Amino acid sequence: MLTLPVLVAVMAHELFGAAWVPGWMLNHWLQLALITPVMFYTGRPIHTTGWLALRHRSADMNSLIALGTTAAYGYSLLVTFVPLCSRPRSVRCTTRRSG
Repeated sequence: MLTLPVLVAVMAHELFGAAWVPGWMLNHWLQLALITPVMFYTGRPIHTTGWLALRHRSADMNSLIALGTTAAYGYSLLVTFVPLCSRPRSVRCTTRRSG
């Protein structure tokens, strides 16, 4: 239930350009607060068995899910804490002093 508002808000805004999505639902800090419990509490059994399987060099579907969700969550943390890393070079804010 915590991820459904994030899914609807972000997909409606990004894919369909929906203007009805409130700005507070697009706040990265709110999205992080809603997704973190799902990642660590609900995903704990899958992550435990997935990383255990990888440690024993026997990949299975749990290890694939653990790798994928950890990579996605790590990237989300990066772009939330350091937002300039996610922007292309042409979009970054630069301060040029003439003079």
